Amino acid sequence: MLIQTPSINFDIRTPVYGVHLLHFAVAKLDLELLKRLTQVIPLKTALSTALGHTLMHIAFLPEDATHVQRHAKSVYQSIHETRDLSGTNDQGTWDPNRITDKDYTKVWEAQHEVMEYLWHNGINDLSAPDVHRNNALHYLCGCKSPNLRALEWLRCKPSSSYAWQNQNMYGFSPEDLLEANKRVVDLGLNHGLKSWFQRKRSAERRARKQKVWKELLAPCGRSEYVTLDVDGW
Repeated sequence: MLIQTPSINFDIRTPVYGVHLLHFAVAKLDLELLKRLTQVIPLKTALSTALGHTLMHIAFLPEDATHVQRHAKSVYQSIHETRDLSGTNDQGTWDPNRITDKDYTKVWEAQHEVMEYLWHNGINDLSAPDVHRNNALHYLCGCKSPNLRALEWLRCKPSSSYAWQNQNMYGFSPEDLLEANKRVVDLGLNHGLKSWFQRKRSAERRARKQKVWKELLAPCGRSEYVTLDVDGW
């Protein structure tokens, strides 16, 4: 009923982040809602948010913080926003190894439908960069359980070649993120692997301990016995 009200301004956006009504509809991966809205609001009205996210970016954003493949350093450095827009996604408020019982594969079909609808209705610029210089494929490849069916569908499009190889501001392409994603899965996330930044902190602690012990044992001529593994996993 509201969308039929003549006085509604369909160009209105949220303060600061500049999120349009169509951005919210895509974030919900609700195709029926999106179709209803586009009866009165052209998709191209949405443009991008203040962070540079197009509708296609938003369709592939991770659902929440636990959906980001944080065991891979390149992914963790590259992916900073999620679809739920919740303040709890701040990386400092989450246990990096938080376990979730969510099955993210359940959204694959809805995600694919929204993606196809956007593509066939003119939202098909895969190379559009956001503030991190991520394109839509960066977000698709940075998710745990990435939607490979959607990725294969897009990779068949001639315009995807540049987006697939294009690096973000951290020096990673979507291909790099997918490879990093596959590596940590192959290594086995169920076998005690920690997030990359926890491993880094452990290595830094070992390095500090090694330095301290070398200084303590040097007067005794025994510093060569300090052999703590500094590199870690």
